Amino acid sequence: MTSETKVYQEKVIELLREIAKWVRFEGIQRARQVVSEALKKDAEKLAYHYSDGRSSADVAKLAGVSDFAVRSYWKKWVTVGLVVPSAKFKGRYERILSLKDLGIEVPLKRAETEKEELEKAAGKS
Repeated sequence: MTSETKVYQEKVIELLREIAKWVRFEGIQRARQVVSEALKKDAEKLAYHYSDGRSSADVAKLAGVSDFAVRSYWKKWVTVGLVVPSAKFKGRYERILSLKDLGIEVPLKRAETEKEELEKAAGKS
């Protein structure tokens, strides 16, 4: 390999890294937009957060919604690319990105919120 070829390859690699940086940035911005549009309610965000290969019944329990709701969410989310079929468990889905990675806060579960409110009330008495 000539020194000229090596210099050329280094420039191409540098350019590809720069392109990858901007593509990643744009991808994250678009992903945040799609997730924000698809997950408007806290229950939807929780269901998405817990969609990591768990059963729809388990996700439903953790998110505080019905099993039917979770399966409906999955059908909607798979069409926009937010979840993919689980490689490990047939009939289950996994999110492609975490909410935290997108800078979206994972809401507290209702039980956690109620517990905190009870603890606050008990501390103020």
